[in-house]
Amino acid sequence: DDSCYEMGYKNEDRDGKICVIFNFKKFNRGDAENKNQERKGTDIDRNSIRTLFGEKLGFRVQVYEDRTREEMVQVLRTLATTNRPTTYCFCLFVLSHGKDDAIHCSDGNTIELADVYAEFYPEKCTSLIGKPKLFFVEACRGNETDTGVQCDSSSRADPSSFKRTLPKHADLFVFYSTCPGRYAYRDEKTGSYFIQSLCEVIEINYHREHFLDMMTSVNNRVAGKEIPSGSLQTVKQMSIFHCALRKKIWFADQGTLYPKPCHGQLQNPVNLTPLEPGETGQASSSRLARSTRRFRDGALHLCRACRQWSKCARS
Repeated sequence: DDSCYEMGYKNEDRDGKICVIFNFKKFNRGDAENKNQERKGTDIDRNSIRTLFGEKLGFRVQVYEDRTREEMVQVLRTLATTNRPTTYCFCLFVLSHGKDDAIHCSDGNTIELADVYAEFYPEKCTSLIGKPKLFFVEACRGNETDTGVQCDSSSRADPSSFKRTLPKHADLFVFYSTCPGRYAYRDEKTGSYFIQSLCEVIEINYHREHFLDMMTSVNNRVAGKEIPSGSLQTVKQMSIFHCALRKKIWFADQGTLYPKPCHGQLQNPVNLTPLEPGETGQASSSRLARSTRRFRDGALHLCRACRQWSKCARS
């Protein structure tokens, strides 16, 4: 299917999908703001990512702890220049302090995120040309807080199209934990709101939704959080992504996909078409005979929440 990236579901080579985590917890040198401070809770994020991508999604996970700027650059260049002809997808997570569009390394020096992405452009990383490269950044991007607003309306943006050529920014996806200039929040006991939301959404939905649909759900989940700010007022956080993907990404083989349950309710299967307008309860036996319908990946189910028949996974 040319509308989807090849993900090598049946390829048992663990190099087929790579997930790299740069986890910065300790900052022993550098600016006074971060010196001798620990990013408590970041290990929880690291473990959540490693469990999800390594055990559930079949990625080969590589973790790098508390690297200096020079060490991080060297690792990035090694990753980019390693010949990986059998790699289908590359993910990179950065968990650190940050400001604007740069992140702090353990020695207090910063590295521009644009320089991180540039290491994987085609001229430097030929083995990943035409393959999805996914970047996730859990870091502050400024000192501004967001207390939220009340809004009753919504707006839509028309989807943009991509040419069939491959510019150097093609196949890149960058997901930031927060908007420019804003704080990103982290709980010392449960991890960051962004990473935990990301892992929860993917784990629940990767068998039935493609990547971008899940990332939109992550935005919604993060935006819905009421984050304690140390005062009586809660604050908000809005994750944001930039997408240059040309195709859909499925983390599960499409042959094993199943639809999203209506309202999350999985019911015992029944073979009925949707109820007629105004009809309640069981359909008549004659209508039941006429309306029996089976689906490749499950029969219809009755949702207790909306009382509608929906195409759900087998319970």
